[in-house]
Amino acid sequence: MFLTAWRRLEEIPRGAVLPWLYATARRLLANVRRADQRRGNLAEAVARNGRQYADDPADGVAGSLAVAAAFDALGERDKEVLRLALWEELPARQAAKVLGCTTATFHVRLHRARTRLRTSPPPARPPRRGP
Repeated sequence: MFLTAWRRLEEIPRGAVLPWLYATARRLLANVRRADQRRGNLAEAVARNGRQYADDPADGVAGSLAVAAAFDALGERDKEVLRLALWEELPARQAAKVLGCTTATFHVRLHRARTRLRTSPPPARPPRRGP
């Protein structure tokens, strides 16, 4: 959202910055939801297809989907800590300010969130059909 704001700095109405940011965030989230829905529909279509393929580099996508599913299963606090550290790449001091905590507390939260992400159970996979 802030990248969009930075790119469109001249378009932001000076008297309504916050509403503009909220509207931008709403549209960006809607785009993410639509993309998630398309990915889900595609995954369902592939699962219904039933064809099996030889080892494919795209199989690595399954690992990415598993990480995404594990991330989705986390609580909001864990998600926020991981987003600030990994997605936004904020230094711990700045991320702690965003969360309103000390840097040490942020490090502890980040460690715990990573542990929960790493140890979350894998999503159920449909059984493979072989020749």
